[in-house]
Amino acid sequence: MSGSANDCVSQTNVDILVLTYNSNEDIRGFWHHLIDTSPPNWKYYFRDNGGTAEALGEIPRTARVDVTSGANVGFAKGINALLARSEAPYVAIINPDVEFEPKILLRMIETLENEKGISVIGPRLYRLDGSHASDARYLPTLSDLALRRMREVDRGGPGLASAGWLSGAFMVWRRPDLLALKGFDEKFFMFWEDVDLSRRAGPHAVYVQNSVSALHRVGGSHKMSTAAAEYSKISRRHYARESFGWQGVVAARVAECVEQAVALRDGIRGRL
Repeated sequence: MSGSANDCVSQTNVDILVLTYNSNEDIRGFWHHLIDTSPPNWKYYFRDNGGTAEALGEIPRTARVDVTSGANVGFAKGINALLARSEAPYVAIINPDVEFEPKILLRMIETLENEKGISVIGPRLYRLDGSHASDARYLPTLSDLALRRMREVDRGGPGLASAGWLSGAFMVWRRPDLLALKGFDEKFFMFWEDVDLSRRAGPHAVYVQNSVSALHRVGGSHKMSTAAAEYSKISRRHYARESFGWQGVVAARVAECVEQAVALRDGIRGRL
């Protein structure tokens, strides 16, 4: 990025939307510092779905910080509520457990400024142990859904690579394009809403920038809770139905049968 381009992009207004839930450690550990050191034209919108009032209360209230709270309405509805409060031409949706240097967001904004056909862009994501975190994948086919298969976009590809969908942990949108889609489908409480939103953006509108990366602080041994697993199933059914109709419903049911078979196999092995 040239000096003049960097200066121009750094003056672009950006709204950063962060939905929190039991995120005190994340807010204190990274976001306090980011707010203090990022460009003055970045505005932060936080919505607490629960458990983060203490850390959010420690952030000085200025014109750059907007904090709201309420019941746990899920990811899609919570982010849409923040989107309705924001107004900048670029909107960054970022998980509280993601850490990044401001320059990577500036580089993605520059890409959106230069590539007018792109609606949304995201960085590569890595875990604390250096392993790859979910960030950019191709849209699932019917067989992918049935077999619970995810196809990753090649990390060794060009600097800018077309993707089917981006992780909702870090995605940067042109505001008009996001508003045209009416944001996330609020029928998703959690999981699959980012896949659905990317799908609705259409082909050749979703890209990952291989040359920039961020840290997603999810441990490699992270195990989904029983409640979260149930939400994932419900969301997968909704996505499958919206994307493929009755065939998608069948594929989602097959996936659940596969999961039950795997759980049964693992249970038997555990008793041997």
